Amino acid sequence: MITNASCTLYNALEDGSFKRTFLPAVFWRDVKAEEIKKYGAENASSVSVMIFSDQLHDYVSPADFSGEGWTADTRSDTYIVNGECNIDVSDGISVLYENCRDVYKVSSAVENLYGSPELWHIRIEGK
Repeated sequence: MITNASCTLYNALEDGSFKRTFLPAVFWRDVKAEEIKKYGAENASSVSVMIFSDQLHDYVSPADFSGEGWTADTRSDTYIVNGECNIDVSDGISVLYENCRDVYKVSSAVENLYGSPELWHIRIEGK
């Protein structure tokens, strides 16, 4: 599979803290956009990230996630950052937005875990 970046996932835990997971080889595709509204421009950028089978060894489905491994959950707060990010977000996720350039909240996650195991992947989209 083709990879062009690394990323860091932040999964929200039940106690309100976040678990950080670094994934060294993913396919990252940015879509930079602005939406012009009546009172000015608004950011409409998004991202699509493909995480391939060699990075799925610690993956846990959102229904089974309890803090071990990582997941791509759209119901709880999951954030994705381009590159390796070692920022502690115990004071809130706003610290991440202040210190990193490419931070996206996961809005869609599709598990493509069927067929040949070498082709398994997860597609995450964020805004």
